[in-house]
Formats: sequence, structure tokens, C-alpha cells
Amino acid sequence: MNYDKGYYVTSESVNEIKLKHPDLNEQEIKSLYTYLPDRKKLLNGKEEHEIDLEIKSKEKISKETSANLTTRLKKMILSVDGNSDKAFINNFVDNEFLSRDSYPFRENLLKITPDIDMKIKVKDSNGEDAEVMLPITLRFFWPSSGI
Repeated sequence: MNYDKGYYVTSESVNEIKLKHPDLNEQEIKSLYTYLPDRKKLLNGKEEHEIDLEIKSKEKISKETSANLTTRLKKMILSVDGNSDKAFINNFVDNEFLSRDSYPFRENLLKITPDIDMKIKVKDSNGEDAEVMLPITLRFFWPSSGI
């Protein structure tokens, strides 16, 4: 993934960069590259509920900013470049994991999160195929009820 700032790498990749570019020091390499979380987890219902409560309490303090994304990221990320210290992860999310940097991470989460595809293909009144969402109503469960 190539953005304006550089490629996304792990600590193993930094060692390869040092071999290819021995003139760069550690700080120069870090300024060119952004670390991504290397361990993450999907949230369960209990954690989602805890996050919702935390977000509501933060909204009472400050209505101007939304902590929705950062709160979720802090709960999902287990390790960044091998460091699993919670304070380090929180600082990383708050100060280094910019929106454009977190985009590939969030895209990956969408791909690996289990979900149910409720889209179905139907023919419209003109006989053309259309994709619509399957409506889950009482008629879905009791079609003969006449509701």
C-alpha cells in the first residue's frame, strides 16, 4: 500500500530497508514509514456494549469531537510492532495512527469480519435483474399469516 508518506512496514521490513539503504538512520526510516498494528481482534457483543457506554460518557464531556473510531481501534488493537503495552497502543492510536493510515487497517477488518449478506437478486417489473436487501419482517418468518 503506497500513500504519500510511504509504505506500511513492520520491524522486520525496517531491517531489510537498512540493508538496502545503509545511509539512512532509524529516525529517517521511521519518518518515511508508518507502522501498522500487527495483532488485532474482532470485538464481541459485550465489548461493543462497553465501547458504546464509553463513547456516550465521552460525548457528555465534549460534544465537539467524536471518539467513536479511536475508542474502537484502542479496543481492537492488541499489539503495534510487537509492543502490547496498553499505554503505548493508546498513544499510537491517538497520535500516530492517522485517518489515512488507519484506512487499510479498517478495510482489512471489513474483509475478515463475519457477516451475513442479505442481498438478493430479483427481476423488476421491466424484467431486468436488480439487487435488493432481503426484508426481514414478520412475513419472512410466518409467510402464511397474512400480515
